[in-house]
Amino acid sequence: MSLRLIIVPCFVLLVTALPAQVQMKSSRMEHVQVETNQMYEAINKANALVDSKPKEALDEVETALRLSYKTGSKRGEAYSYQTLGNIHFELGNYDKAIDYDKKALDEFKKLGDSKGEYLVYKHLASAQEAKGLNADAISNFSTFLNLAIARNNTADQVLAKEALGRLLFNTKAYKEANVYYLQLLSGYRAGGQTDHVTATYEHIGKCYAGLKDTAQALRYFNLAGTVADVQSNTDQQLNTWQNVSRSYNSVGEYDKSVEYEKKAKKINTERGKKSEVIQNNKNIATDYLFMDRANEAIPLLVENLNLSEELGEVKSTGETYKVLSQAYQKVGNMEDARNSFEKYVELQEELLQQREEELSNREANTSGLFDKEKQIELLVKDKELDEEKIRLLEQEKALEVSARKGQRRVLYILLGVLVLVVVGLVLLYRSVKQKQLANKLLSIRSLRSQMNPHFIFNSLNSVNSFISKSDERSANKYLTEFARLMRTVLEHSKHDFVTLSDELSVLERYLNLEHIRFNQHFDFELVVDEELQKERLLIPPMLVQPYVENAIWHGLRYLDHKGWLSVKFESQDEEMVIVIRDNGIGRTRSAELKTRNQKEGKSTGIRNTASRLELLNDVHHLNLRADIRDAEEDGSGTIVTLHLPYIDVDDKRYAEA
Repeated sequence: MSLRLIIVPCFVLLVTALPAQVQMKSSRMEHVQVETNQMYEAINKANALVDSKPKEALDEVETALRLSYKTGSKRGEAYSYQTLGNIHFELGNYDKAIDYDKKALDEFKKLGDSKGEYLVYKHLASAQEAKGLNADAISNFSTFLNLAIARNNTADQVLAKEALGRLLFNTKAYKEANVYYLQLLSGYRAGGQTDHVTATYEHIGKCYAGLKDTAQALRYFNLAGTVADVQSNTDQQLNTWQNVSRSYNSVGEYDKSVEYEKKAKKINTERGKKSEVIQNNKNIATDYLFMDRANEAIPLLVENLNLSEELGEVKSTGETYKVLSQAYQKVGNMEDARNSFEKYVELQEELLQQREEELSNREANTSGLFDKEKQIELLVKDKELDEEKIRLLEQEKALEVSARKGQRRVLYILLGVLVLVVVGLVLLYRSVKQKQLANKLLSIRSLRSQMNPHFIFNSLNSVNSFISKSDERSANKYLTEFARLMRTVLEHSKHDFVTLSDELSVLERYLNLEHIRFNQHFDFELVVDEELQKERLLIPPMLVQPYVENAIWHGLRYLDHKGWLSVKFESQDEEMVIVIRDNGIGRTRSAELKTRNQKEGKSTGIRNTASRLELLNDVHHLNLRADIRDAEEDGSGTIVTLHLPYIDVDDKRYAEA
């Protein structure tokens, strides 16, 4: 076959295939572009529906988010998160709004999209303010302000400064808040924005009031009122006069507060705004009560009752009865005070019932929109209703308290004394328990410390034995091994528990030393069950050694033939069992061979170990136990069985002991 017959067909296939591949790639790009357009279209629709139809907005943003994932559009994903943040903000789900805004901000930062970052900082700070995260909101509004300055966006600069002034005022940073309000005042004056000028005067006055500079506070309140007086726009006048009235009220200038509240009432009366007139009357009456002019407050409150009944407003009627009760009480008319308060309680109960019905109806009409959020919202509302009921009960009792104040004072004193006694007893009990625990821990450490001198004394006797026999080489070898053993023993003596592997290392080294000491007069075996995780299990240090020592010194060394010692660590029924068995002369024969001095005392190691077991069980709530019995019926040999629960190294109660 010629080369031409191979090349020509391949070339034809290549030329034929290239347009098809180009066409497929172009088709894919067109499809991605279509989906990208659909994604941004869905985002725009969602933003348009945020206020009016949040459920449909969620559907649209879900579509956009799916398309952003499908097309790999990080920018689309970021804008979807931003829109989700806006939706949840409008729904009052500020936690979720903050979460989605943070996700959007993170994506915009990765993309280097400064415009996206700018928009998110604005919404994120607003959500944090709504949530009450003032420190975070201040930080992000400050960042937003710097970005607005860099962009020369005057409107956003004003928005950020107003927010920072508001937040700093709310956090009682009055001096810092005033810096922003004074900057705003300068801009509003230059722009001739009279309504903003008066509002800013009020804010500055409130800041001075917070700084206890009453003179400056009154100066700015007066400026706000003066500007409002010359305004032609009655809406602005009304708003300003009402705000100025409350500002004067906040610094105790009740005469001034009444003066401006009456101006506001006049406009509301002329407009036939009965609900607003009710609020004006209530504010004026409250100021009169503060000035001990209850007689002037009562006619206003009676007027409010008539207006409220005309409008059928249960809430305002109830609030009026509450203030009227206080007014009657101040003039000494206790009967009318009680009747008014009972009427207030009755109306509040009716209002609470209406609220519960409204909440039930609202829940039935939510049509599945954020079920979880609605449940939480209802729980919050229920809590508010419960707190309102508690307040009502407390206020109802307050009228009865006046007749029994002396008795209740005595009762409170007695209860206070009783509480102090109970608290004292509890503290005393805790102190005693803590001292008992400390004493037990000290006893454990003391017993542990006593083990070391006893062990050292016996070991040095062995060295002395080698030296007395002029066996210098054995003595040196023994001393070297003994030094290594003692270094480990002293380190372990600092702890209540060590790992099983560490305890086995000490025990094996000790057995080797005793094997040398008694010139191989006995053989021994040290067996560990494979199921026991030596590096993970904990055991009290020097727990087994005294029993092993007892077996060697009081059982095996008296044999006239070679003895045998077995130490086994076994896993049985969710606990570690240690069996120490020897074929020595036995406990009875050993007692007969003791010297008089030995008979008067007891084995220090065994005695201390028994005490340690008892204290460890008490302090650490364990079930450590030891059983000692003869191995054979003739009394020869001894079997010691120790039972220990599994203690893992990760158990902080024991690992750090």
